[in-house]
Amino acid sequence: MLENNDKTDSVRPAEASRADSLQGLLALRSQNSERRGNASEAEKSQPVIENTKQPQKPKKEKKKKKFYSWPIKAFLVTFLLAVVFAFTVEIITLNAPIVAIFIVIIVVLFIISVFFDIVALAVASADITPFYAMASRKQKGAKMSIKLLKNAEIVANICADIIGEVCSIVSGAAGFGVAFKIITELSFESDTWLRIFITVLVSAVIAAATVGTKALTKRFARNNSHKIVEWLGKVLSVFSRKN
Repeated sequence: MLENNDKTDSVRPAEASRADSLQGLLALRSQNSERRGNASEAEKSQPVIENTKQPQKPKKEKKKKKFYSWPIKAFLVTFLLAVVFAFTVEIITLNAPIVAIFIVIIVVLFIISVFFDIVALAVASADITPFYAMASRKQKGAKMSIKLLKNAEIVANICADIIGEVCSIVSGAAGFGVAFKIITELSFESDTWLRIFITVLVSAVIAAATVGTKALTKRFARNNSHKIVEWLGKVLSVFSRKN
């Protein structure tokens, strides 16, 4: 009997400890559930903040608009320049001697075409980084040079594709005027092959001189692109109030 009493006495403390541990777990669970309920109620009570910012327009639409608007502007500018140049050359070469026509072709149109080709290549190949340092020192023309380099594609298009090409085409048309003057003054109207030879020769000389000079000036434009853009910035800043 004593042994059985001892066994029952040893079992009771173990059962009591288990009961205490179960009560502790239940208390922890009830505390956690209460915390979760309080957190959910707090979230529900907070006002919902709506996004009042206006949605930004995608940048692709602006790029598309610029892409489609620039060719139209280029077409109009080219058309107007071609009309002005062609009309001026036609008026000058109408009753002018051969020397005057050569001066119009070589001195005016040829030099304009080569000059703007140099500008286009210099702007396309120059580095914009040094001009930021120049602008921080408030050097004259630096901001205008930065504008040119940021819009290098448009500047190159205007200088090379619009002005340069218009001058080349008009100078070629004036070359026909030179050939016609030579034929009429030397009385070669009756000789068809001689007229063709003079016309082709004059056109070939003008085309070869234009292309050859542009090929020579390309290396100059690349090697001196920084100086050319800096000079352009100083010249254009004279006509700009901000600079």
